[in-house]
Amino acid sequence: MIAPNGTQSLVSYSMRNGYQAIEQTAPRFVSRDGAVVTAVITTAWRGSTPGIDAPHSADAKTTEAAARDRKQS
Repeated sequence: MIAPNGTQSLVSYSMRNGYQAIEQTAPRFVSRDGAVVTAVITTAWRGSTPGIDAPHSADAKTTEAAARDRKQS
C-alpha cells in the first residue's frame, strides 16, 4: 500500500486461484515480485466516511468527562 505521504507498507493478502487477494482498500498499491513491479491505482477512491454510529467531537468530550468521573470515584 502507498500512503498519502508516498511511503509504502506491507498489507495482508492471500492467494486465491493464482491471484493475490488484498484484504483492504486503499487508493494505491504496489505489488513486487523480484524485479517485476506493478502499480494499482484506484481512481474512484473516495476514502472512508464515518457511519451514523461513529463518534463525534461531542462524544469525545463526553468520554473525557466520564473518565474524570471514574477517577474521582
